[in-house]
Amino acid sequence: MMNDVYEKFLKSSEEFIFAENKPEKSDIIFVPGNGYPQMAEKAAELFKKGMADWILPSGKYSVVNGQCH
Repeated sequence: MMNDVYEKFLKSSEEFIFAENKPEKSDIIFVPGNGYPQMAEKAAELFKKGMADWILPSGKYSVVNGQCH
C-alpha cells in the first residue's frame, strides 16, 4: 500500500520536477518535504558518492504523522 502511494507521489512530482538525465555533481542536493524515506535515502547515497557538499531537506509538516515537527 505505502509503495503504491509513493509511486503515485513520484509520478505527480514529474509534472514540475524533471529528472531526465543522470545526476551530476552539484552544489547542493535538495530533498522536497514528504513522508517517505526513499528521497532522503537517495540523497544520502548521492552525498556519499561525492555528488554534492550539502543536502537541503525541506518541509516541516509530517504527512504520515499529521503534525509539525
